[in-house]
Amino acid sequence: MNKTDGIPQKTERSIVAQYVREVNKEIIATPKQKRKLFGDLRSDIHERIADGKIASYEDVIAHFGTPEQVAKDFFATANIKEIKKRLMIRRIIVAAVVCCVFIYFAYHVLVINKKLDGMHQYVIENFEENDSIVYEDNLIKDNRHDKTKILPHLD
Repeated sequence: MNKTDGIPQKTERSIVAQYVREVNKEIIATPKQKRKLFGDLRSDIHERIADGKIASYEDVIAHFGTPEQVAKDFFATANIKEIKKRLMIRRIIVAAVVCCVFIYFAYHVLVINKKLDGMHQYVIENFEENDSIVYEDNLIKDNRHDKTKILPHLD
């Protein structure tokens, strides 16, 4: 088992991964900013573990602060304009994708409806019976089977 000052490498990687994951949940940043922050954070934690100053996840929190504090400190020094720009671009992309999906499905629903409407052709006739108007639908063409049917009128 490979160790660094008494801490197994697996435990070291686990501590670093857990802390970075928790900070990632709290932070709002561009991918570039996150890569830089997490790269620096990982190397700092590994350095402190190598120096023997950190031996557990609680030691990481004691030295660097809670993930919420790290996110707050980052946000205080971050380029807010760049973050807002990235978030706006992301929102626009999501809205465009949603619109495209909606248009795609709406188009296909219309195409299906047109096909279904074209399958049957009806003649609607009105006639009066006992002083009331009666409607009669007669199927004259069924395009599904390419057959023409004329239904007899009931007289």
